[in-house]
Amino acid sequence: MYYLSYVWISKSDAYYITGRKVSLPYARGLLFSISLGYLLPTLAMYIPGLTTPTLEFLIFLWQPSPGFVNILLFASSLLLSGSSAATRSAKNPDVTHLKRVYAAAATVCAINHFATLYVCATSADPQLSFQYVFMPSREAWVTSTTAGLHYIFQVDWWGCFVPTLLWAWITVYDVHRVLLGHASVVQLMKWAVYVVTLTVVLGPGGMLAVVWSWREDRLVMIESGVRGTTQKPKTA
Repeated sequence: MYYLSYVWISKSDAYYITGRKVSLPYARGLLFSISLGYLLPTLAMYIPGLTTPTLEFLIFLWQPSPGFVNILLFASSLLLSGSSAATRSAKNPDVTHLKRVYAAAATVCAINHFATLYVCATSADPQLSFQYVFMPSREAWVTSTTAGLHYIFQVDWWGCFVPTLLWAWITVYDVHRVLLGHASVVQLMKWAVYVVTLTVVLGPGGMLAVVWSWREDRLVMIESGVRGTTQKPKTA
């Protein structure tokens, strides 16, 4: 539903021409808020030697983590509301902070991706094979409650994964359309290959972070009135 909403809202060129800028205090507080609100609760669930009640509590605590991020972001933005005159006068000062978020997200997702692939490729446990981990089995899901939950999570993962690839591709198409005035079939095919390649190399999360970092630079170009190219203009 979120992806469909994005496609509907962004169909007009006006979406890209104005409104890119993120409030500087929010941009500065994003990395801290996301790390503490998302990453910390996730890592806590994987601490070795936890008792079952403790693990269940941490899993419960992980569920409302998006709310934690927003609370932390609001609090940190108040603390970081002050900025120097040089920062206030800088052009697009939020971009530097946003790019750090994208870089951190790509790094974390890539590490998780590499670790998952390594375990699946090297483990002798049949329940850690690529097929068991990634491919839903209608024959196995009725054998136990655990197998049923595993099946549900696999379907849920594929339901997120495939639309995310399509969303990234549509995003690239839209930027090409606005910057160049068109997007050729060759360009669309080329970017489809790029999106898939990035997904294989960095994982879906890493791919999305890289695409969004690229998109941020191009939105700055669009707002600056640069058209006819998707390459960043060289600065003296």
